[in-house]
Amino acid sequence: MTARGPKPAFVHLGGKVGLEANLTDAAQRMNVGSLNHSFFEKLLAGRMEKPKEARKSSFKSWVYAIFIWAFLCVWLSGMTAGLMAGACKNDRYEGVKKLRFCNISLISGAWMKFAPIEQAKGSIIQLERGIALSQVGKTLEAAIAFEKALRDARAKPGPWERELHQPMVQIEDRGTLALWVSVVQMAK
Repeated sequence: MTARGPKPAFVHLGGKVGLEANLTDAAQRMNVGSLNHSFFEKLLAGRMEKPKEARKSSFKSWVYAIFIWAFLCVWLSGMTAGLMAGACKNDRYEGVKKLRFCNISLISGAWMKFAPIEQAKGSIIQLERGIALSQVGKTLEAAIAFEKALRDARAKPGPWERELHQPMVQIEDRGTLALWVSVVQMAK
């Protein structure tokens, strides 16, 4: 008896010791005739051939798992982009905090920019990012963000450019408003 419990009983049969001897002995007792040693070797090594149905089931499980992981990644990215965009557009946040929300939204939603309509929808986030950059004091980067917002809004016909002008009419920071007006005039 060891500290972990009783030792397994091994039978010594003609040079074979341990589990293989027990399996050989069991096969002989079942009148199996000729013993297939490779079967027992594979069994001992844990490499038994799976039936065809089990392989199909395993393949199907992998396909489902990959599909579920892909869906969850896309869903999580979309949810993150949406939640951060809401915080970015909220007037409650200013400066660095607003800039952080806008950057996270733009990065996590970057895969959605494959269509012009998605670029147009995302233009408001670029505008809010420009406002946040202007509040922090980075006017050159703010002008670049404003220019990108205008370019993206004009990528698809619709109310997108008009929607960019609405928050700028209500803005209290005159420096940001002057920067926006200069970018709009240069873009014409």
